[in-house]
Amino acid sequence: MSFRCLAVLVGSLLTCSTTMAQPAVDVLVLKGGEELRGLRWGNAGPRAVWYVSRVAWLREGQPALARRLEQEQADREVRTRADLVRRLQIWKTSLEGTNAKDLGVIADDWIERYKEPARPGAYVATRIEAGQPTRIVAARPGLTRLALVAWRENVEGVERKPAAEIAATLKEAGIAWEKESTDLLERLPGLPVQDEADWKARLAFLDYQSTTKLHLQGTGEAIVETPAEGAALAAGQIEALMARVGKSTLEKALGDLLGDTPAPRPAQAAIPAEALKLARDRKAPVFRLSQVEPDLAGGKVLVVDRLISMRGALPEVVWQVRLEENGANADRAVVERLKKDPQIAKIIGAAEALGAGASLDQALRAGAVTLESWRKADGKFQEVARVATRRLDGVPLSWLEAR
Repeated sequence: MSFRCLAVLVGSLLTCSTTMAQPAVDVLVLKGGEELRGLRWGNAGPRAVWYVSRVAWLREGQPALARRLEQEQADREVRTRADLVRRLQIWKTSLEGTNAKDLGVIADDWIERYKEPARPGAYVATRIEAGQPTRIVAARPGLTRLALVAWRENVEGVERKPAAEIAATLKEAGIAWEKESTDLLERLPGLPVQDEADWKARLAFLDYQSTTKLHLQGTGEAIVETPAEGAALAAGQIEALMARVGKSTLEKALGDLLGDTPAPRPAQAAIPAEALKLARDRKAPVFRLSQVEPDLAGGKVLVVDRLISMRGALPEVVWQVRLEENGANADRAVVERLKKDPQIAKIIGAAEALGAGASLDQALRAGAVTLESWRKADGKFQEVARVATRRLDGVPLSWLEAR
């Protein structure tokens, strides 16, 4: 296999054609001449990927291959479910003697669910090793959405028709596929647990959603509890929080610009003591911590969103996402709203009295970008929490972090 094809297989799919005349799916020619059509789903290891195909197409076009892949998937589902039952029983035992009775009930529900055999579905997942295909024709990355929307709408012949014909079919049905989002989570096959870190994160999300839903935000050691725990933050809520944390953030930003800057420390190197104190005071077994670190000299803002478990001997970060934004991209409307905030207005007055008016605008742009970064981080958290808790044999959470 050429290096280029190997790169396509174990990394992101490369564009092999730029026309709508090509199929909307990937075409893999396996050893022996069998042809597999579908989509790369995600990484299955350093030299392998999960590949998903529609059962109907396989049975029609490659019946022998369909029988083999469906049997492989059925056997894998049996092993996966047995492993999940074992893991859930271990988790349930670890909760004994704690105040987590609700989690014990949740564990029992999941155990009963995965004791049941998996039902055959419309899709089959195949683990493709680097040396298996002899030829790969990868669909243009922009066409992946087209194929997914067509699958969702049960369009016939997605695997063999040109992309242009599929797009025309969707257009006739009044579907603008370029703007559509797809969620096939419940319809796709189950996957084995990726690794222990992924399993630990799933349990932590279940724990978080079922207990206190403590969400802390801040910068440095200035940490506060959000006004609406566990909910997606609306603009007004975020700006209210900025009024509480903003004093510390904006003062630090102005200090950087005026040259009054303490020695730099590694961003997010440790869990702030104030966050741990608040979590212990609330008796939260798991909590979420969203922090912002403005880098005014570099014109950037870093937001780190973490899920932290307190159930072990030491606090442990089990999931996190990092977002870095440039202050030059600030929304001027948000900047103007920040200027009108009563508490931030006091800082503005003090800064102007010091002759830091020009620097202040840069600091406010950083504040506006921070608001947008927090919204993005919250959206990512809600997405991962939903996927982690809807099914335990779903896609690895690391796939979502990379999106």
